Parts: sequence; C-alpha cells; structure tokens
Amino acid sequence: MKKIIIIVYIILLLIAIKLIATFITDEIFISKYNDGIYDVNDVRSLFILNAFERYTAHYNYGNILYYNNDFDGAIDEYEKALTLSPPKDKEEDIRTNLEIAKSRKENSAGDPDKQGTDEEKQGNKPKEKQKGSDEIEEKLKEIQKESASERQEHLESMKQLDKPYKYYPGKRW
Repeated sequence: MKKIIIIVYIILLLIAIKLIATFITDEIFISKYNDGIYDVNDVRSLFILNAFERYTAHYNYGNILYYNNDFDGAIDEYEKALTLSPPKDKEEDIRTNLEIAKSRKENSAGDPDKQGTDEEKQGNKPKEKQKGSDEIEEKLKEIQKESASERQEHLESMKQLDKPYKYYPGKRW
C-alpha cells in the first residue's frame, strides 16, 4: 500500500513540475514577445511543453514568423494550428491572423522592402498602401460575419438540446 501511495505522489509531483515548467516558459515567451523580441529559437520549448494545447505553439510560432516578415512560414504555422482543433475563440484569432498574413504576403510580393517605408513606420500610409489596409478590413469583417454565423448555428443546436447557453456576439472590429 505504501508503494502505491509513493508512486501516486511521484506521478503528481511530475505533473506539477511539468505544469510549472510550462507556465514559466510561457511567461518568459510572452514577456519577450511583448517587449518586441521575436526570436525563433524561443519557440522550440513551446513545442515541447505544450502537449495539451499544441495549437498554441504553432500559433505563437506563426506570430513570430509574421513579425520577422516570413509570411509564407506564418501562413503554414497558422494552418497547422487550425488542423489541431483549437477552441472556437482561439480559432477566430488564428483565422484572423492567417488572413492578415495572406494579405501582407500579397501586398509585399512586389516590394523588395517588406518592412515598408518610413512613412508607414510613422503611421502615415501612402495612398497605394491604403488599398491593402481596406482589403484587410474587408477580410476581417467577412471573418467576423462567418464566426458570428457559426456561433449562431451553435446556439441553435444548443437550444435543440435544451441546454442553457448564452449567445456572445463577439468583438466589434
């Protein structure tokens, strides 16, 4: 009986260590990300430690690739994240970032300098670039409409099951 209790304690201890390591690694990654440090090498630990939510590693890796102007890589990672069945609220974020990356890829295809001009960095968009931002806004509105209709369909299916469910219309872009 003592051996079983010791084994259970060891298993619980290992689970606790893994959860703590995941939390610490995620916090370090998020703080670097918020500070504008987009290092691809930091992502490897996310792939190892996020066993239960694998989509988050691909999503975060896609974000880093996006900010490093690797739009093809970002698109691939966002698509991988979508194949791993993220929760609905996270799926919307992933789809939004995917569409933005696709749009940026299209807009930067002819530009040798993918980072934009000095005017863009200061917030003054040249007239040619405003067209691209309008396209992005249209795609975002389309995604919002799709996700709202999906939530409405889910609400209808929940009503058929007679389970209480509150409809949340989502963010206003």
